[in-house]
Amino acid sequence: MLSSRVQTILNEGILNNIYAGASVLVFKGGKEIIYAEAGCKTKETGEALNRETIHRIYSNSKPITAAAAMVLVERGLLDMQAPVAEFLPGFKNQQFYEEGKLRPVPAPATVASLFSMTSGLVYPGTADSSERQMETLFEEYEKAPVSTYDFCNRMGQIPLPFAPGASWRYGVSADVLGAVIEVVSGKTFADFLDEALFKPLEMKDTGFYVKKENAHRLATVYEWDKEKRLIPYTGRNLAVGGLYETLPPFHSGGAGLVSTIDDYMRFAQMLLSKGSYKNERILSPESVAFMIAPQLTAAQQKAFWDLYEGYDYGHLMRMRTQKGQTFTLGNIGEYGWGGWLGTKFFNDPIQNLSFVFMTQRKDTPEAPIINRLINAVYGAI
Repeated sequence: MLSSRVQTILNEGILNNIYAGASVLVFKGGKEIIYAEAGCKTKETGEALNRETIHRIYSNSKPITAAAAMVLVERGLLDMQAPVAEFLPGFKNQQFYEEGKLRPVPAPATVASLFSMTSGLVYPGTADSSERQMETLFEEYEKAPVSTYDFCNRMGQIPLPFAPGASWRYGVSADVLGAVIEVVSGKTFADFLDEALFKPLEMKDTGFYVKKENAHRLATVYEWDKEKRLIPYTGRNLAVGGLYETLPPFHSGGAGLVSTIDDYMRFAQMLLSKGSYKNERILSPESVAFMIAPQLTAAQQKAFWDLYEGYDYGHLMRMRTQKGQTFTLGNIGEYGWGGWLGTKFFNDPIQNLSFVFMTQRKDTPEAPIINRLINAVYGAI
């Protein structure tokens, strides 16, 4: 019954041109209880999407970056209270806007503020001067790419919309955390992820590029035209995109990874198992508990609830703190995150359940397909 409900919802998403292809994988009690797929990896060729399909996961990269940083924290190599400027000199002498004027920050951005998105660092955009300056920086990167370290140093020189810690704002904090990881570990961010997470978790198809022999497995990204017809999207976003044919100079901890549904489930299961995978400890139970604990102050929470009422934010993930304010069935303590192209994962410790959804459509909203899938799963268990 559960399989048929989930399959029906996925099929409707394809028939209604919401996605070209999508898949969902659910584990409960450490065992797979549902896998369903529908549609195409590439509509133009008719090639079906399957478990081997590689997806651009964009912001689903963020929880992985948080876990990598926690590896260094529990090794005693990274202090959460340390100023970011200790690792990236571009963050020295930061400024922020107050009543339209630039002022020195009263306290520096810290590693902890990168984890919680309270650093004041923004994404490119047009809403204010900070976003416009970040937009210019990303445009410059596209013309002349630079390393993770150099790019993130330049991010630190852009004035902030608020003083670090004063509010919450979604932005490049995870990218900067990746650069911090490079400095502390003495390795490129890509190499550290391979060593600390991907190899021990057997995430063989996860990384910042797709190996040549696997290029045919990479899904096509789609967008809606004016008539809401799906057409291929060939642009780039947040300095990542395209065909991922080679390792880029900038290893984006906030948006740069590709993965498969099974690879990401291994990561989700590791967190749900309190840091263990196949009897190997990746993180300590204390580190995982720390990652999924709410972090925001009342002022920060107010800004976050403008987007995610009923949730708090921890270490590059949201966690459910209320039931009535959210729009899906589930339990307090559920945690996870999603990506720009429609990917999503969450863990529910009370139900011992992991949920991973994969698709590739530009600016895909979570509702209604994902919400219906989640509710169908909870309705059946």
